[in-house]
Amino acid sequence: MNSTGDAPDAGKNGQCRTATNVCTLRAALMEANWTSQPTRITFNIPGGGVKTIQVSTRLPTIGNPGGVTLDGYTQPGAAANTSSVVSNARIMVEVRGQGRNSFDGLVFNNTPNNVVRGLSVYKFINQIIFTGLNADNNLIAGNIVCTNAAATVQSAVSPKQIGIILQRGPAATASEPRLPPTRMSSRAAETVGLPCLSRRRPATRCKTTSSA
Repeated sequence: MNSTGDAPDAGKNGQCRTATNVCTLRAALMEANWTSQPTRITFNIPGGGVKTIQVSTRLPTIGNPGGVTLDGYTQPGAAANTSSVVSNARIMVEVRGQGRNSFDGLVFNNTPNNVVRGLSVYKFINQIIFTGLNADNNLIAGNIVCTNAAATVQSAVSPKQIGIILQRGPAATASEPRLPPTRMSSRAAETVGLPCLSRRRPATRCKTTSSA
């Protein structure tokens, strides 16, 4: 990925490329959905500072059966947390929606073995969703959810907005420094989630396993 734009992929050809010859997040997700092989999306957006991907409409729902890895820590200048006490992570890529009445953010439907790391995801209705009985063995780690990379702009604290949500089957364990692990699970007809809170969640780590 080398652009903060939001244009779609130009065609189903195994190459992430829009009509203007750049690779956007939307185009990369479209190409990932057109294969059944494990896919890793890396970031190399030129220029200094934090890069904001302003999403104009709902992104493609991710359904690659081989799994998709979104690795924000590949963006130049980004770094994962190394402290067990505070977060010293450097998040350099933000994925920003259109607000609490707009649409959902990163949605994984009935697909296992996905990874989301090193991203700020905010201003969506639900920031990250895993849904379906086959949504097993997924990992959400080292992200900033519900706020920007600097923790200065927050998704509105509202019952309508959820940080990480599990629907119809998946289970997960979430933890961050200095807090005990939180077990999340959902049965076939249930929805559970971590809400957007009135503080920064700097290093939330979730791993989904098969439901109980």
